[in-house]
Amino acid sequence: MRTVERGLSISVLSPIIYDKIKTNIILLITGPPGSFKTVLMANIVADIIKYSDLYAIYLDASGMGRRFEDYLAFMKVPVRSPLIGGRFITMDLAKMFKESPERDISEVLYSVRETSSEVLENKLAILVVDPLDSPFVRLRPDYGLPVLVNSLIDLKSELKVVGIVVNTNTRSKELIETLSVISDAWLVTGFISLKEKRIPAVKVKKFRGVRHSYDTHPIILAEKGLRIGNPL
Repeated sequence: MRTVERGLSISVLSPIIYDKIKTNIILLITGPPGSFKTVLMANIVADIIKYSDLYAIYLDASGMGRRFEDYLAFMKVPVRSPLIGGRFITMDLAKMFKESPERDISEVLYSVRETSSEVLENKLAILVVDPLDSPFVRLRPDYGLPVLVNSLIDLKSELKVVGIVVNTNTRSKELIETLSVISDAWLVTGFISLKEKRIPAVKVKKFRGVRHSYDTHPIILAEKGLRIGNPL
């Protein structure tokens, strides 16, 4: 697949973001500590803010909001917490669970969807969670990653979920089995791990709107943003 450019910056989600500019998008990024989930998300959001007239909502389940803001500041994206120029909202799922421990995760996700709809006027919504190692999983083990993903699947039409990025490791074996039967609308990757500014083993499985004959591409974190490299 040839690299797809828009302006100076390229997002791993650009085939969806720029083709479906008026839809709500929920992106799930997960992985072990140090796998550069925050860097990946910061680059994607920076791309969105720079090149799209969109609102974005950031839902953080691992309490890394301040670090996330630091990444955005480093990339010279204007930051005002919790609002960035009227476009950016930070929410903490872990706090929501602690405040309402009796609530089912589906109820929490749906309430998030309603909130994003009201606040963001049905524009872009991004969900970022790290349930494998985050504090709320230790607090609520019943909210493991497979449970979360299945809830997202059940609410897919209401939440307008179009993409998911997951880390494949031994702890997420059950998740991978779950993802293997998901519809064409889901993006499934390998390890989200940065080494020499490269995120290796990115597998695109029937990614809607993208036609190519290869399964695996590198995602390169370049100075001007993310880009999808030539097939591995």
